[in-house]
Amino acid sequence: MVHMQQFQHWWRVTARLAYACLALSWIALAHGSELAEGEDSQRILIRAKQIFSPGGPWGEPGEILIVEGKIKFVGDKVELALPAKTVEVDVVMPGLVNAYSTAGLRGGGEAEFSREVTPEFDTLSTVDFRERAFKEALDAGVTTVQIIPGTDNVFAGLGCVVKTVGEGLEDRLVRQANCLVLSICIDP
Repeated sequence: MVHMQQFQHWWRVTARLAYACLALSWIALAHGSELAEGEDSQRILIRAKQIFSPGGPWGEPGEILIVEGKIKFVGDKVELALPAKTVEVDVVMPGLVNAYSTAGLRGGGEAEFSREVTPEFDTLSTVDFRERAFKEALDAGVTTVQIIPGTDNVFAGLGCVVKTVGEGLEDRLVRQANCLVLSICIDP
């Protein structure tokens, strides 16, 4: 019973952090068109009451400077040489990574059934980026997914890593042929 309560607690904490991250994204996008005179639309300063960053502050107040869509600084205080749009939020965290996903695979993530050994099967060639699963993942705070084929085959094929949002394949592709999926037992 204790383990279930701990799981439920951490699930609620994770869900709250994911929603805070989404709120941050929405705030930054919503305020992007309301720039004051002298502010640069390519520079955003985020002031957070709590930052959860693997390489920086953990749960402490801080600031994040974003220039042209890239994070340039995470720390206690940013010294700005040029003006930037400032957004104040409660919590900021990195996007989550789903290391096992079948999002976007046509046929619901099924394996290639032409034969049992298909190591050349490329999942990226069958991904439909318009599928709802990508939006649902992004809404849950997941920004990157590793898409792998189903495990019905002994050698199921090649997995790929993509972002959950982007204009086209060039924007979304992180790594093609990231892994080879092998099944050495049967699925439960």
